[in-house]
Amino acid sequence: MGTIHRRYIFLRQKPRNDPYRVLILLALLVVALFVLREFRSGAIEAPFTATATPTRTVNSYEVEAETYFQVGDLNRAIESYRQAIQVQPENAQLYAEMARIQTYSSSLLTSVDDRRQRLQDALATIDKGVELAPDDSTVHAVRAFVLDWNSSALIAGENSTTVLLQAEQEAVTAINLDNQNTLALVYYAEILVDQQKWGQAEQYIQQAMDRDTSLMDVHRVMGYVLESTQRYSEAIAEYQKALEIAPNMPLLWLQIG
Repeated sequence: MGTIHRRYIFLRQKPRNDPYRVLILLALLVVALFVLREFRSGAIEAPFTATATPTRTVNSYEVEAETYFQVGDLNRAIESYRQAIQVQPENAQLYAEMARIQTYSSSLLTSVDDRRQRLQDALATIDKGVELAPDDSTVHAVRAFVLDWNSSALIAGENSTTVLLQAEQEAVTAINLDNQNTLALVYYAEILVDQQKWGQAEQYIQQAMDRDTSLMDVHRVMGYVLESTQRYSEAIAEYQKALEIAPNMPLLWLQIG
């Protein structure tokens, strides 16, 4: 009897149908099919997939550049505009803004060679802007400004007069495209001072003042015109107004000092 009992212990028993097991398997199958469908549609990402980073907008770079400009960090402002241009390389206004700040930043450099290189960089930048928008008054106005600063005898040497004439022609082009463009009037007035045409300079800077006194450039150049005609106290008052708009602009502190 004992031997017979042991033999039956090792015999395979006939499998039984378990309804609960079937329901569990069906539920797992449904879940698997749902996950597969969601994965294929992109609703569910595969594990270890790199998280996508949002692309920054041109406007965010412009705001950043303006903030850096306001705190006097011109090099970072330039870099922000450079990044904005990478996002929107066909935007001529970005080149104009970048060239304007490159020009102003040259006043912070102590080496003549460094200043010359920075101004040449500004000219290359604005030349690209003109190429993109040949009929844009502001772009031509900024090019006139850049050329004017490049015309300094310290920078241009014996070519100073020629470069200054190019600046004048560019300013005239800007005004012909839009005779109500405040920056065009401002930069033309600055060029006229450098040509020692003080009467004409006063006429153009006054037109700019009548149009828009919210721009730092307007008060800076008005101060420059007044200083060139030896009205020093009035010039300082204009430079101070410019500082109220751009309080961390190093050039303005130098002009007041």
